[in-house]
Amino acid sequence: EKGFAENKSEKSTLGNIQLLQKSLIDVGGAGAGSIQVNGNSLSLKDGSVLLVQNRGIEPGGNIDINASDFVEVNGLSPDGKIRGCISNETLAGVGGDINISTQHLIVKNGAGIGTKTLSPSQGGNVDLNASEMIEIGGISEINPLLFSAIASITLADGKAGNLVIKTGY
Repeated sequence: EKGFAENKSEKSTLGNIQLLQKSLIDVGGAGAGSIQVNGNSLSLKDGSVLLVQNRGIEPGGNIDINASDFVEVNGLSPDGKIRGCISNETLAGVGGDINISTQHLIVKNGAGIGTKTLSPSQGGNVDLNASEMIEIGGISEINPLLFSAIASITLADGKAGNLVIKTGY
């Protein structure tokens, strides 16, 4: 018999993913691509960023994160210039979504998760599913004007996306 068959007797183990010291994963451009992250955990620290920035009229790509244990977005870069974040922005076309599924979601010390539209088009949605807990808190020690946030915003005529938060599902 030819083809692919799943071996259910072997347990799959996902690793831990860390972005540190202003690390950047960026799929920006005209008709931006998507980011998909699958792991046991995902940590963004020290101003590290996951970014989709759609600069074209095509629909923007999504950010999809599946982490079996936790997702943590924590703080700013040491110089205070870069906010640690998971961000999906659109400058012209319809915005892409952010979808996160995990047990624990932590956003702290001035970090953020969000979608933003600067166009007349619809902004992307933020859909958060954390089976155990979501913790959002704290301000940046480097810049106390920056607080931790989860948001979907518009800075133009376009409508902001929806924000859906689920825990204990």
